[in-house]
Amino acid sequence: MADKKAFHEQVAEKLIEQLKQGTAPWQKPWAPGETGAAMPMNPTTGQRYKGINAIQLLSQGHDDKRWMTFNQAQAAGGRVRKNEHGTSIQFWKFDEEQTKLDAAGQPVRDAEGQVLKEKVQLERPRVFFATVFNAEQIDGLPPQQVKASNQQTWNAVDRAEQILQASGATIIYAAQDRAFYRLATDSIHLPEKTQFPTADNYYATALHELGHWTGHESRLHRDLAHPFGSQGYAKEELRAEIASMILGDELGIGHDPGQHAAYVESWVRALEEDPMEIFRAAADAEKIQKYVLGLEQQQVQAQTSQPEVGRAITEGMMMTNQTEQDREGQTLAALASGEKDQNKQDSQSERSYIAVPFPQKDEVKALGAKWDRQAQSWYVPAGTDAGPFAKWAQQDAETAAVSKAAEQAARVVEARNVATEDRQYLAVSYGERILAKAAGAEWDKVAKSWYAGPKADLDKLQRWLPENVPGQQAPAMNPHEEFGEALRSLGCVVAGEHPIMDGQRHRIATEGDKKGELAGFYVGHLDGHPAGYIKNNRTGLDMTWKSKGYTLDPEQKATLAAEAAEKLQARAADQQRVHEQAAQRVVQQSAELLPVEQPTPYMVAKGIAPLAGALTDREGKTTYLPAIDTEGKQWTTQYIQADGTKRFAKDSRKEGCFHAIGGLDALAAAPALVIAEGYATAATLNKALGFSTVAAFDAGNLPAVALALRAKFPDKPIVIAGDDDRAVEAKQGINPGRTKAEEAAQAVGGVNFLPIFAPAEQAADPKGFTDFNDLATKSVLGEEAVARQARAVVDKAIAQHQQQRLQHDHAQHDQQGKRLEDRPKRSAHV
Repeated sequence: MADKKAFHEQVAEKLIEQLKQGTAPWQKPWAPGETGAAMPMNPTTGQRYKGINAIQLLSQGHDDKRWMTFNQAQAAGGRVRKNEHGTSIQFWKFDEEQTKLDAAGQPVRDAEGQVLKEKVQLERPRVFFATVFNAEQIDGLPPQQVKASNQQTWNAVDRAEQILQASGATIIYAAQDRAFYRLATDSIHLPEKTQFPTADNYYATALHELGHWTGHESRLHRDLAHPFGSQGYAKEELRAEIASMILGDELGIGHDPGQHAAYVESWVRALEEDPMEIFRAAADAEKIQKYVLGLEQQQVQAQTSQPEVGRAITEGMMMTNQTEQDREGQTLAALASGEKDQNKQDSQSERSYIAVPFPQKDEVKALGAKWDRQAQSWYVPAGTDAGPFAKWAQQDAETAAVSKAAEQAARVVEARNVATEDRQYLAVSYGERILAKAAGAEWDKVAKSWYAGPKADLDKLQRWLPENVPGQQAPAMNPHEEFGEALRSLGCVVAGEHPIMDGQRHRIATEGDKKGELAGFYVGHLDGHPAGYIKNNRTGLDMTWKSKGYTLDPEQKATLAAEAAEKLQARAADQQRVHEQAAQRVVQQSAELLPVEQPTPYMVAKGIAPLAGALTDREGKTTYLPAIDTEGKQWTTQYIQADGTKRFAKDSRKEGCFHAIGGLDALAAAPALVIAEGYATAATLNKALGFSTVAAFDAGNLPAVALALRAKFPDKPIVIAGDDDRAVEAKQGINPGRTKAEEAAQAVGGVNFLPIFAPAEQAADPKGFTDFNDLATKSVLGEEAVARQARAVVDKAIAQHQQQRLQHDHAQHDQQGKRLEDRPKRSAHV
């Protein structure tokens, strides 16, 4: 009997046949009409099916858009007809509701004694399959309610026009016969509106090109650099075409696929070569749809924002403050709606702000003033007598700016006082670096700032304290140059085309970025009074910028650098303090736990025996795994519930920490360092190899653990036992288990290997066959295969390591002998 094909292969095969016949979902034209009239939806939940599920259901060829499970049909009073075949869909679970536990691992209850629940992110997403039936296959349901299609007019598509305007995209109209997006100029090119037969046709075409526009690196960052007619070009067209279909239904403007018929052969070839391409294309199309519809929300927020900051600033801040998390594990940027709701904005607009010098903050606080963290200013609350605050309310804008600077400087000082390494950073300009160095200043390469060294003369360094550096005005310059200087002052690397002051969001490299990393972003525009917004995500510093006709002088730049260094130090100190507190808490908790003698429910489910180092509570239900560093200090604990869900102690440090089966002494005695992701895999390999192994807890932690253990045990070979995350690869196009295992092995000069299953096992159930514990307990190959595969790799690694050490010893011996021979002989004395 032939093996059942994977879900993505089944979907791809059906679509290939439909593409050849011209009947694939996005190849069918939809007339303008009611919004949401065509895309499949579930009438029970009221939600539209998305991504590959939407494509799968559309490809079935039913006219009714309603789909539901057998049980949902019955609950709605319907009855699935005999011999009707359902259609498979898949969905992913990324979190689940679990009992909330306290620090001791006990359930938390509310005032009425009810156990509280909380949503917990799953370590790995789980895939589920369901069978749904179309309403045409079900008797007893009311007919589908479809409104009559009306001829659209220009006024009837205001929403589409609003989206185009909100995007800020550059649209160039010309008397031509084609529409396209040009990446080089980031511009959309369209025929004149009068060349389109209807408004719907115009907007459908414009939104199709806007879909390509979303792929720019400053937006959804798709690979658009492919020549016309290439396979890569056709793949991008597939994404835009599916997105156009979804948007056409959402906005009621229809869908005309005629102009993209030329790509059919390329689409067929792409799906034949890689069936997963339709999954990726459908997922990208959903992201395009979300991004485009999100432009409406941005426009509404921009209209309610502070007018003096400007459109571009508002847009940049919205993009930074909040992102919408895609439930399929994909993150969409630039869909922010702002941190505060309209009521909050209204209340802030009515506040009476006052300019208070920092030394007088206690005075205004005693009178009833409040501090607005977002506005970074003091204000008089509603209902409070404003009389006592008159002297602060009358201060001019310059004084207010000085007060704000003093407040910021004071916060820097306060952050410095709580730092674990009390380092005093200085605002030293380049021209004064020699003087400062002579007084004891030293350069911090990481923070890119000068600081008072251990032998410094603090009296001589007083002039360079950030709060003591006066501001000075430099000669006037044009806004473009001024904005570039502002970017540099925040640590951005201004090169090439930057800054681009077009009112759009642009990523930019910052000092300290790795190759290809862009940790900063900015938005700048020249409309009216030039303004902008800059954020350095590496340092946490940001700036709302307005053109003032002058640049920051060296002292001001040095002040910003010193403040950035202070922030980084304070942030690291805060994190270290939190981690230390968590470490003390988990150590106390571990002292009250018991060694595992009888297998916990998790161990039973994984088919592993109790091993030294694992702990449990008196009920024996939860598995506790202490996580240590290479010095044996426990920093956190992994809690594994009876159902297999995992979590770590709150506010604890996990990076670089691990669980060594049997402890550090047992690991020191092992002939090799075998590092696995999860505990069950490490326990399975421990049994197969007969010596201590290591659990790093997840793929992302593998490189850090490997590097830490290499430093601790430089003379041991390292073998990384990775997971083969085929399910994640099928969904997202990446395999984190394999990728991180390879990265960890390369970082320490070790080797990595993945489990090998029986033919078709992994393809049939990629989620159930990923690691060596699955190989031992689920595969027909069993534990013998684990021992055979692991021994082959580990024994070879040990032998190669011993051979390298032997060659190294011989080389050193030869070198030493040569040095002895080359020594001059001493003459004998008679």
